[in-house]
Amino acid sequence: MKKLLPAAAAFLILAIIPTGLFAREPVDYVNPLIGTEGILSISLYGGMNPAVTMPFGMIQWTPMTNLNRIGQCPYRYRDKKIIGFIGTRQPAVAMGDYGNVSLMPGAGEVEHRFDKRGIKYSHQDETTTPYYYEVEFGGFRAELAAHERSSIMRFHFPGRDNPHLIVDASREPAFPGWIEVDLANSRVRGWNSDRYSHTLGPPLPNFKGYFVIEFDKPPTGGGTYSGETLSEGSFEVEGDAAGAYVVFPDDTREVKARIGTSLISLDQAEKNLRTEIPDWDLEALKDSTRRAWNEQLSRVLVEGDDEDMKAIFYTAMYHAHLYPRIFSEYGRYYSAFDDAVHEGVSYNDYSMWDTFRAEHPLLILTASERVSDMVTSLLQMYREGGWLPKWPNPTYSGIMIGSHADSIIADAWVKGIRDFDLDLAYEATRKNALQPPDGDRDKRWGDRDPWTSVESRGGLGWYLELGYVPADKTAESVSRTLEFAYDDFCVAQLARAAGHEDDYETLMEHSRNYKNLYHKGFMRGRNADGSWARGGFTEGLKWHYMFLAMQDIPGLIDLMGGPSQVEDRLDKIFLPYIQLARYNHANEPSHHYPYLFDYVGAPWKTQREVAHALDTYYWNRPFGIYGNEDCGQMSAWYIFGTLGFYPVTPGTDLYAIGSPRWEKAWIEIGPPYPAATFTVIAKNQSKRNVYVQSAALNGKPLDSPFIRHRWIIEGGELVFTMGPRPNKKWGSGAAAQ
Repeated sequence: MKKLLPAAAAFLILAIIPTGLFAREPVDYVNPLIGTEGILSISLYGGMNPAVTMPFGMIQWTPMTNLNRIGQCPYRYRDKKIIGFIGTRQPAVAMGDYGNVSLMPGAGEVEHRFDKRGIKYSHQDETTTPYYYEVEFGGFRAELAAHERSSIMRFHFPGRDNPHLIVDASREPAFPGWIEVDLANSRVRGWNSDRYSHTLGPPLPNFKGYFVIEFDKPPTGGGTYSGETLSEGSFEVEGDAAGAYVVFPDDTREVKARIGTSLISLDQAEKNLRTEIPDWDLEALKDSTRRAWNEQLSRVLVEGDDEDMKAIFYTAMYHAHLYPRIFSEYGRYYSAFDDAVHEGVSYNDYSMWDTFRAEHPLLILTASERVSDMVTSLLQMYREGGWLPKWPNPTYSGIMIGSHADSIIADAWVKGIRDFDLDLAYEATRKNALQPPDGDRDKRWGDRDPWTSVESRGGLGWYLELGYVPADKTAESVSRTLEFAYDDFCVAQLARAAGHEDDYETLMEHSRNYKNLYHKGFMRGRNADGSWARGGFTEGLKWHYMFLAMQDIPGLIDLMGGPSQVEDRLDKIFLPYIQLARYNHANEPSHHYPYLFDYVGAPWKTQREVAHALDTYYWNRPFGIYGNEDCGQMSAWYIFGTLGFYPVTPGTDLYAIGSPRWEKAWIEIGPPYPAATFTVIAKNQSKRNVYVQSAALNGKPLDSPFIRHRWIIEGGELVFTMGPRPNKKWGSGAAAQ
C-alpha cells in the first residue's frame, strides 16, 4: 500500500552500507537489511524488518527500534536505539500488527516506558540473517533464533546490579492485555487483544494473541506495569498498556528465554513451544531454520559473477517466501472470520491487490506444494465469513479494491494446481462477481473507511447496471471498473472449469467493460449519467491505468488504434526523465507495462525496459526496494525479471519474455507437479548485453516472446543468446496473445 510517488524524489538518497557477507549457499546471500530504509515514510520505503522466522512463519522476530503502528514498522535502519525485541505479525508497513509480544533486557532501575528505555547501538554490532539475529548494545548482547510460532532468545548482561527482562503484553488502547509472573516455574504467561487495524473490520471479541515465556534461570523477583505505573512485587495485571518484568541475581551474566505463541490458547502456546523448541539449544534451532531457508531458496539456483545481484535476488526470494503466513497450529486454527477455532490448515495475510500480479504466480513455481492449502484457506474464510477477503489482516479490512482472490484461485486452477474444492471456489468467486455488497449504492467505499460491512467489490451494483462504476457514486471508480473486469475474466475461467458455460459467457462479456471508460487515449471516469469525470484512480494516475486490461490485451490494442499506436504510447511512458510520472515501479498497477512491447511486435523494447528496471529500482542496500515490499510483490517482480519471463495475465498460462540476467538459472519443479528442472541459459549475458539475439526451447528455435506454463513445469532448457544491440527481428512478428 503506497501513497502516490512524487516524480522528482526517485534517487536523491541512497543508503550506502554494503553487506560484505557473501558465501556459497543461497541463504548466505540474503541481506535482511534490504528494505529497512527509504526516502519517504511510506511511498519510498520497503517496510521490511530483519525478520527471523521460518519460511511462511506465523510470527516474525525482529529488533524493535520504534513502536510499530500502521505506517511504521518495528525496525527502521536510521533509528539509533534498540527498545526491545518483538514477535510481530505486522505484514506490511501500511497494515496493522496483532497479538504481538516484546522483550527488553535491562540492569539497574527498571524502566518499562518505551520512550525512556532505548539503548544506543551500531549496525557494525549487528548480525542479520533469516535464521539468526545478534546485536551488542550498551554492554548488553542479544541473540535470537526462531521456528514457525516460537523463538529462543539469549541475553548477555553487562554485570551491573539488578539484571532484568521486561515483557510487554499489550499496547493498543481499549484492547486490554493480561500478564502473569510465575516465579515458581520460571515463566511469564500472557495475552493481548491488540489489533491495530480493528477499525477496518468486524469486532472479534474472542481474539487474543497468547504467549508463554520460560527462562533457563529462576528469577528472584519481579513486578508488573500498567500504563505509567510500575508495581514491584505485583505478579498479575490486566488492562491497557500492560506488562511485567522479572529480576535475576546480580551475578547473572546470561539468561535464555523460550517464547511460544498462539492465537488459540495459552495451552496451545505451550504446546507450540514444546513441539518447536523442546530444549535450550539456540545453536541447533539456528541451524535447523537455516536449513529450512536454504531448502526453500534453493528452489531457484542462479549462476553469475555479480555478487550484489545474487544478494538482491536471494533477499527477494526470502521476502517472497514470508507470505502468506502460516496461520494454523498443528491441525487447528483460529479464524478471524467467525471468531472461532477450527480443524485444518490455514494461511493468512494476503496482500492480494499487490500480490496477485507476480507473488502468487511465483509461489506456483517455488512453493507449489503449499498453493492448494493457500487457496483452501481463502475458501475457508469465505465459508466462515460469507465473502472472500480482499486484504485479511487478519480479518476483513476493506483495504484496496477488486476481489483478487478470484485471480489467485483461477491462476492456480489454470496452472494445474487443483487440490481444492472447485465448486466452492466457483460459488465464492461468482458471489464476488454478481452479488453487490450490503448497502452498495448507499456508500462511497472510501479507502480505510471505518467498518460497516464486508466490502467485496464496492460499486458492483452500478457496474452491473451501467457497465462501469460511476465516479459520482463510488470512490476510485476508474480503477474499480478496470479491476472488476479483470477479475470477471478470472471468475469466467472457474465458471468454465465448473461446467457453467452460460456464466462463462456472461462473465467474459463483463470482462470487456474496460472499454466503457476509454476516452481520448486514456481510461477516464464517468458519472452515472454517462458524462465524463476527473480522477477515480487508486494509488496512481491515468498513465498508470492506461493498460490495465491484462485479460484482453489484443482487444485493448485494437481499441487504441493498433500495435503501432500502442507502441507509440508505451514509448512516451518510458521516455527518460519522464517515466517516473508515467511508469511508477514503486507501485503495482503498472508493473506489467515493460512487457507490453512484446504484444505489439517490439520485444527488444521490453528487454531494454526490464533491464533498466532491474538495474535502477533494486539495490543491495537498506534503501534497496523502490517502494513498499507489499508481502513479496516487489521481490517477485525482480525474481521473474532476472529469470527472463513474467506472468502478465495471471489466470492464463502465458508468460512474456523479458531480459534474462543470469548465465544460468535452474528452477526446481516439485509437487503436485512431477519432479523436473527448468533451466534458463543466457549466453553472453551482461549488464551491457541485455538484448535477445535468438532463443531456443529444448533445442528448437523459439521465435515468439512468449512461453507457456506447461513448458516450464515439464522441465527442459530455454537458451538465449544475448547481445549489446537489439535484434529487432527476433519475436517481432508475434501476434498479441
